[in-house]
Formats: sequence, structure tokens, C-alpha cells
Amino acid sequence: MKTGRLLFALIIFFSATINLKSQDPGNALDFDGVDDLVNCGSNAILDDMYSFTVEVWVNPRSFGEVNFGRIIQKRDVSTGYWMIQMDNSAAEECLEFYVHCSTPARAKTAAGTIDLNRWVHIAAVFDGDTKVATVYINGVEASYLIHQTGAGIHYSDANNVMAVGNSTTLNRSFDGAMDELRVWNVARTQAQIQDNLDNVVDPASSGLVAYYRFNHGTACGVNTGVTSLTDLTTNANTGALSGFDLSTADCTSNWIGSAAITTPVVSAATGITCTGFTANWAAPVTGTVDKYYLEIATDAAFTNKITGYNPYKDMGTALTENVTGLTIGQTYYYRVRGYKTALGDVYAYSPTISVAVVDAVAPTITCPGTQSLNANTSCQATLPSYISMATATDGCDATPTITQLPASGTVISASTTVTLTATDDSGNSSNCSFTVNLNDVTNPTVTCPGNQNVSMSSGCNAVLPNFTSMATATDNCDVSVAKTQSPASGTTISSATTVTITATDDAGNSSQCTFTATPVDATNPTITNPGNQTVSANASCQATVPNLTTLPTVSDNCDATPTVTQSPLAGTTITGTTTVTLTVTDDAGNTASCNFSLSIVDDTDPLLVDPGDQNVEANASCTATLPDFRPLATASDNCDATVTKNQSPVPGTAMTGTVSVTITAIDDSGNSSQVTFTAFLIDVTSPVITNPGDQDFYSDANCDVILPDYTGLVSVSDNCDASLTVIQFPAPGSTIHETTTINLSSTDDSGNVGYCLFDAIVHDAIDPEITCSTPSALYANAACEAIVPDYTSLATATDNCDTDIQIDQYPLPGTEIINGTTVTLTANDNDGNTASCSFVVEVLDTIAPVISCWPDLFGCPVTPITFNITATDNCSAYVVQTQGLPSTSTPPIGETVYEFVAYDYSGNTDTCTFLVTIIEHPDVNLHDTLLCKNYGEIAVLDATPSVPGVYTYNWSNGGITPTMTINSDEYEIGIEYFYVTVTNITGCMTIDTAMVEISICSGINSLNSNSTQIIIYPNPFEDIINISVKEPFEMILTDVSGKELLSKNLTKGINSIDVSMFNPGVYFVEIRNNEFNKRFKIIRK
Repeated sequence: MKTGRLLFALIIFFSATINLKSQDPGNALDFDGVDDLVNCGSNAILDDMYSFTVEVWVNPRSFGEVNFGRIIQKRDVSTGYWMIQMDNSAAEECLEFYVHCSTPARAKTAAGTIDLNRWVHIAAVFDGDTKVATVYINGVEASYLIHQTGAGIHYSDANNVMAVGNSTTLNRSFDGAMDELRVWNVARTQAQIQDNLDNVVDPASSGLVAYYRFNHGTACGVNTGVTSLTDLTTNANTGALSGFDLSTADCTSNWIGSAAITTPVVSAATGITCTGFTANWAAPVTGTVDKYYLEIATDAAFTNKITGYNPYKDMGTALTENVTGLTIGQTYYYRVRGYKTALGDVYAYSPTISVAVVDAVAPTITCPGTQSLNANTSCQATLPSYISMATATDGCDATPTITQLPASGTVISASTTVTLTATDDSGNSSNCSFTVNLNDVTNPTVTCPGNQNVSMSSGCNAVLPNFTSMATATDNCDVSVAKTQSPASGTTISSATTVTITATDDAGNSSQCTFTATPVDATNPTITNPGNQTVSANASCQATVPNLTTLPTVSDNCDATPTVTQSPLAGTTITGTTTVTLTVTDDAGNTASCNFSLSIVDDTDPLLVDPGDQNVEANASCTATLPDFRPLATASDNCDATVTKNQSPVPGTAMTGTVSVTITAIDDSGNSSQVTFTAFLIDVTSPVITNPGDQDFYSDANCDVILPDYTGLVSVSDNCDASLTVIQFPAPGSTIHETTTINLSSTDDSGNVGYCLFDAIVHDAIDPEITCSTPSALYANAACEAIVPDYTSLATATDNCDTDIQIDQYPLPGTEIINGTTVTLTANDNDGNTASCSFVVEVLDTIAPVISCWPDLFGCPVTPITFNITATDNCSAYVVQTQGLPSTSTPPIGETVYEFVAYDYSGNTDTCTFLVTIIEHPDVNLHDTLLCKNYGEIAVLDATPSVPGVYTYNWSNGGITPTMTINSDEYEIGIEYFYVTVTNITGCMTIDTAMVEISICSGINSLNSNSTQIIIYPNPFEDIINISVKEPFEMILTDVSGKELLSKNLTKGINSIDVSMFNPGVYFVEIRNNEFNKRFKIIRK
């Protein structure tokens, strides 16, 4: 994108700050791109500007000589300089601004920045505080291919001439026209640059140190005597023209008419609609044009121009253009340039204006009038859609969208305002509103009470009460419905009468309901209470209720013979005291009642069941306590559910023989019954035998034991029998072989049996016998161990009692053991008697050790080799070196064999061998040289080592061959450094540097460094540097800042100089005498 374009946001700024001085641009100076030069001298006012700004209008025809068109520079052969130049060396069509510092400040604009054959304003700014170089094209900062901030020293450019349109060596010629050149000794801001971009300035402006308006000579005429470019400031930086063709009336290489600083003033678009806008501009502030060309595109780079404006539209002298037929939502860009017949289509573009084509006008909408809805049973209504009743129109959108609020389907309960909104495709909207009223057309609902009775007075008449509170009325909208009654309350009636209730809501809607009011007798008769009554109980403790209705006295105000009824009815069976109710009823159904108790009387004896004769068990004294036999005799009664029972003799009486027992039953009414039976005393207790406890015996060699007689060891007793006999099983004299249970028993006179049990325990106290066989040897595994097998089959064991002897092994089978481990086998009988035998297991190692060897090594000289050769073994191993140098020794150049042997303690071995080959570093010797640019000299740097071999080469410029050719025509005047890294097949490398000075040579200073045979080595170096010269010289050592560190007089031959006192880094050595002066770059490692 060409940076001669400026967006609308910047135009707003320009219009506020433009200097409105109107002055014709006058003449400009054309450069032929060959040898034209304006030399403005080396005035001290231009030297070493800490910060500075250069502004100039140019109209380039090409990118200059060899694609470098030097617009302006302050430079000669010294190191300090700055320059601005056209650059198409890489087909980039850009502009470069370069300020020489330790690290240069550099601004190289993006590709396509500069248009050819059109005037453009360039401003280059260097800020000495930040070391930043900035380029502005037509007042807008450029985008960059390279934007490098400077660092370190800003090298002095004192005494260097300021050249315009070419380098001082005439090899960077600018091709095109130039006008309005200004040099400031301050870093101007973008706002300051824009302020007078298209106008002239006051030569006395602060910071302006050189100002050239180029208004000299006759445009395209014969200007033989006009060979100076006047500086309008008071600093007299007058430029001397050379190489121009001023003697011919021609517009090339001569003074010409200028179209610089003549740019139309664009302003923001107006009248923006959905299909177009109006583009606006004004005449240039400086200069005049015949007409204007307008360009409109859909991109800021103007690569996509719209129909009618591609490549441009000739607007004549018009200052506005109505643009139509555009696409809504699209952003468009327009710019204007002037045209003058005398100068052609070379005028600069105006800044660019961006226009977003949008619809900003809201649609119009008309709503219907007031609407009505009938309320439903909930006094609500649902809004319909009123959208179809509205009318909406829009200038861009044929069918704007209409929305409703509240939306259709919304339930309303009162009059509501509805708003309809029309929205077009661009989001513009407008609305209108109307009222929707809610109408109640539903009658209320009224519910009457049922038919009503009205109590008669003593005269058999009745008066109507107010029944409205008994009627229920509801309405969909009215929460308090009015109710009226007919006939009205207070009306006297003597027969059944129809009563009407009317309900009316707030809207006048009404409903009715009716019922019948009947006069009735409501006075109760009277009755006297006869008092409580009794009746006898039957066998079920129940009774039958008699007829008791004749007992009371009754009367009534209207009925002479009211009816009496009884509850419970006569003949009803009752089971206890019961309340009897007597009720009297007159002809009108009025009633009166009285209550009394009817009680049941019990006079029947209870029933008692005889349990029969009973047995009672004797205790330890052969006596007993008489138990309670009452639960055994079942008693029942017609009325008493819990009859009381008494026993004689009473429970707990001591008994020593047979006893007669009587049970008596008595009910709650005192009625009673009796039964009698016999209680017998019986013995059920077994004799008691003392237990002697378990008995221990030790078996003989045959594992036998003879049982003794244990009956004499125990005593026996009984509660009733005094003479008892004891019997033993197994009988005394029996032979046993194992623990046996002994049973001693005794039986009393009642047949009760007592017994005791104990064990005759047989013990074996004789150890078993065991013998072991010798096992075979085992073989060691990778851990120098063996898995012990199950050796129990190697043992033979016998015992006097136990035929299945358990044999245990230690260590257990499966245990990992080492050589010489003792294994023990133990025999265990059932009584815990043990016997053991042991043997030693031999573990054999047959696995050789493994030695860790090194691979063959290739290395560089003076490199010690440190190694530690180790070996692994399943048991243990050690390593012995049998050939080669010790560790940390430095091998000699050539091949050295290293051999090592690993041994284990079973005599197994392993051997390793590796070869170490040491090869010399490549010997590289590059020579510094001087090339005379004006003679087109060429130098060849050769990095080939003297020792033949296979090498790789890496030059600092990317070359990979042994040699590098340097053509002085390809480099600027100055010092260039070239580096090469040479690596042999072992990876040993040598780095060497050559310094090549590109210069303009004349006279004795044209001596070539090769002819002087000055050799500096090694480079890079450590502590000593050697300088070989063929004649006496003075040597001066400086650091990168130019500070002198060391001075020496060199004699013919090799001079060794100690520089170990200086830190690692880059230094410069200057070798000089009266006829020669040359600098070399050296590096201390």
C-alpha cells in the first residue's frame, strides 16, 4: 500500500492545523539519475546533530542508480554519517533512513511505499534520546520492513559534507525532481510535520538550520549561470550544483516548474444515505491546478476502484461529487489529486477519506385508533396482534419489521397502551401507540339459600327476616356485588311464600334466584323425669330392658296428646348400667327428652374346676414348700371376670409328706364355691459324685498305659438315699494308647443317676530319630544367589508313638541363599518332641562379569581424556587396565589403544578395547586487505588449511566454499569484517577473521595491505598476539569506543605482544608509519 494516503481521522486533525498562507510552489530541481549532485558543504551548524529532522518533496522517476537513489546524505569516507535514499535493491520499492551508531538506527519502509512519477512529501526524524529513526510519508508514519533502534555511540559526522541528490562518489544518483528541502536540528513531532506539509515555512523558524525552496532559474530554460542552491536561513549552507545540464532549454537535469506542496484539501463526506454520499474537497492551500481527479475504491490501497472512478474521474473544477449506486454496509475510500496542463499528472494525492455507507434514517409508522376487548370470566382479555393494522414505510427498506409491545398473547386486566415499533434493516426504528379498553359484558352469578322456615308466633303468624346475607353473589370483574330481596325483610306471611334475590355488578349486569319461606311451629313440649331404675342379671350377666314410657308426665302448647318414645327400646339386652332416654314429640315435630339409669343386679355363684391330685418335688433335705395351686383351679362367673381364689393350707407351708388342699372362689357380689385335692412329696434329685480331675500318664516304648481303679478317689452323696454304690468305665486294668475319658456313676433308691467325667491323658516323652543325606551343589543366579529347594525328602525320621512325623526345613524352600549356607531339617512328633540334622549347601558362580566399554573417540589436540571403566557381576568384580594411558592424561596426536579386563572371584573374565584418535585443528590464516573502490579492486579470501583433508566451511555471508570473493563495487566505503569457521572431520574447528577496508585511493595511501605483508595471528587470541611486519611500524591498540589502551613500536619480523591484562571482547589494532595507516579488528577469547 502506498503511504501517500491518509484516512479521514487524520483529515480532521489536518483541517484544524493547516497554515493558510497561500504561495505558489515556484520551481524545483530535476536530477538525471547519473551524475547530478548538490554539495551543501560541511558547515559546523550541520555537524553532530544530537536529534534532527529532514523534510523534502520529491517526484522520483525511478529508484535511482543501481536501485539506490540517494536523496540526501551527510557522509564521506569517515565512520559517522546519516542518509536518506530510494531503495529497490531487492525489488521492494521502498525508502531507507540510516543513522550510523554503534548499532545503527535504521528505518526501511514497507514494499510499495513510494509512487514513481508523482510528488510525495518525505520526513525523516532521528531522536537522539531514544536512538529511534522514524519515516513519515505525506505526514503519516510509514510501516516498515526493517525498523531498528540504534544503540551505543552516535558516531561523529563532523566535517562530512551534506550532499543532495547523489553520494559524493557519484554512484548513488537520485532520478527525479526535488523541492522544499528543510533540515531541522530537533526531532519534530508528527503534528509539527503535518502542520506545514503543504505550505512554505518561515526561514527564521526555531530549529531550522537549512532551508531550500529551489526557486531559481527559469523553468526548463537555459540556466547556465544558476549553479547555486540558496539556503534561506542565515546559516549560509549554500549548495553547489555539479553535473547538471543547465546550458540546454530542457526539463531534465535542470530547473523545472514545481507541483510540490499543491494538494487539494479533502473533507468528510456529507449526505450519506443507504446508496451513496457526497465527496467534498477544496482548492490547495499552496499553488493552483487546472482541474481535479477523483478516485473511489472499496479498499484503502485503492486496488479495487468502483465503476466510473477507475482509474479516476475527471472532475474539472468541481469541488463536490454526488456518488450513487453504492452498497449499504460497505466502507468506501476516496482521494483527490490536482492536474495542471503545464506540468501534467504529477501532483500528490490528498489524504484518504473513509465513508461507511449506512442507512441512518428511521422508518415512519402509523397506528390504528383506540381498540376495545370484552373481558372473560376472569375480567381479563388476551391481546391480539395489531401489526397488520399499522402502516410503516422506509426510504431504504421496502418491508420494515413491525413489533408489538405488549406482544400478542399478553393477558391484560385493565385498559392498556400498546406500542408498535417499525425497524429497518439497518436497525433504525420509530414507534406509535394507542389504547386498548377492557369491557365487562358478563352478568354476575347469584346463589340463593335453600327453602327457609320462619318460626310462628303465639298467633300462628311469621315475619320475614333479611335473607340477602345468605345468598352468594360473584362477578368476573366486581368484587362487591350489590344484592336486594323481594318481598322485603319485615313482611308478615301466614303461608309458604316465594322470595327473590337480585345481584347487580358495577357495569349494571344483573342476575336473580328464588326460594320458598314457610311459617312453622317451633315450640317444644315438656316431660318429667321418673328417676333411676334396676333389673336382675341373667346367666350371661345381662338383662332385658322393660317398657318405661308410662313412667313420665308430658304436655305441649298445641298438641294435647304428644307421643312418648324410649331408647333403648323395650326388649333390648343390656350388659351393665345403661342410660335410658324418654322423648316426647308434638305434631309439628318439636321434641323434649329426659335421661335416667337402668342398673343390673348379680345373685349367681361362681363356677370352680377341681385340678386333681398334685406331686411336689423334695429339696436337698428331702422336704418341700407347699406351692400355690390356685392357678391350677379354673374359676368363672356370669358377671365377674376376675373371681377371687383362696388356698388352704396357704402357699409356702412346709410339707414332709402327703397334704390335703382346699381352693375357694368368691365373685364381686359375694357369691362363692369350693374344691379339695391331695398333694404328694416325691424325690427327683440325682446323687452327687466329686470329680478327681484329669489324670496324666507317660506311655512306655510301645506307647501303652494300664488304667488304675479311680472309685476310691471320689465321694458320693444324695438328698434322700444314705447308701450309694460307685461304678467305673472303662474298668480298672484296661490298656489305653491315647487320652481316654473315664466315667464314674451312682444310682439312688428313686432311680436318679449321678456321674462325673475326667480324662486319662497319655503323654509321649521320647524324642523322634532323624538322619540327613548330603545334597548336590546349586548354581548362582544373576544376584549371586540360588533358590534353596525342598530338602525334606533327604531326611529319614521314626517315633515310638507318631507314625506321621512332620519334617520342617530352615531356610524355607524358595529362599535365596549364598554359598556356604547351612540348612537344618527338624522332625516334630505330635507331643512336640523334636530332633534335627544339618548340612552345608555349595553355590557355584559360572557367570562372567560384564565390562562397560567406551566407543572409539575422535578429538582435538590438548584435550585430556577422563574415563572410569566399570564392570558389573552377579557376585562381585574388579577392573584392571592392561593397555593405554591413565585417566586424565592427554593423548598424543595419532591413534592410542586402551584395553581393560574385568575379573570376578570365581575366575570368570570380560575384556574391552577402544581407540582414541587425535587430529590437529585446521590451520587457517585470513589476511586483512584494502580495496580501492575507485579502481574496482577485487580480493579473494582463502581459508584452505595447509594440511590436506576433509573440511567444511561456513562464511559470515553464508558461503560454504574454501574461498570468498569480495568486489569493492558491491560495498559502501568503510570497513567490512568477514568471518569463516573451518571444521575437520573430528569436529575440531578454527575461526578466523579478515578486515577489508573499502576506500577511495590516491597516491601513496593506495598501498595494498597484502603488499605490506602485515600478518596478525592468532585471531581470535588468548594472552599473546603476534604481529609480523617487513619494516618498522607503530602499533596502537584501542577498544570499540576508540579509547587508546596500548602503544608499541614494531620492529621488522615477528613481534609478540602480551595483552592478557585486557578483558575478552573486540579490539582494534592500528598499524601505521609515515606512508601507511591501517586498522585491524581482533578478538580476545
